[in-house]
Amino acid sequence: MKIHHVAFSVSDIVSSIDWYEKNLGFKKSHGVERDFGTFALLTNTEGENIELIQHPNSLPLPEQRKDLLDDIQQIGTKHLALQVEDLEATLSDLKANGVEQVRNVGDAFYDAKYTFIKDPDGNLIELVELNK
Repeated sequence: MKIHHVAFSVSDIVSSIDWYEKNLGFKKSHGVERDFGTFALLTNTEGENIELIQHPNSLPLPEQRKDLLDDIQQIGTKHLALQVEDLEATLSDLKANGVEQVRNVGDAFYDAKYTFIKDPDGNLIELVELNK
């Protein structure tokens, strides 16, 4: 068994697809529109997937879910973590694109450096560089 995808609800699927393609290297591989929402599957070069969902009556992310330390108190999925080769270079590229970093680079408990960014809707994404 392996993980097939992680899903995020978004307010504007077209701009979110563009953001994930431009900043994280995912490309739209599938899409469908249903009565209850628009769905897109994005895939990266490693074959990993993110599903984006735009519901016709989307609600914004609650305030407590927008802050990393407040969010861990709320039961549920917390974030997507992506492994990168060079955290500082990746962050430099993302910041040049206006991506918001929400936590200083720190040492993870599993022998890695990490930080967090947000997508346009405030969904948290962890960037991880394993120590070599």
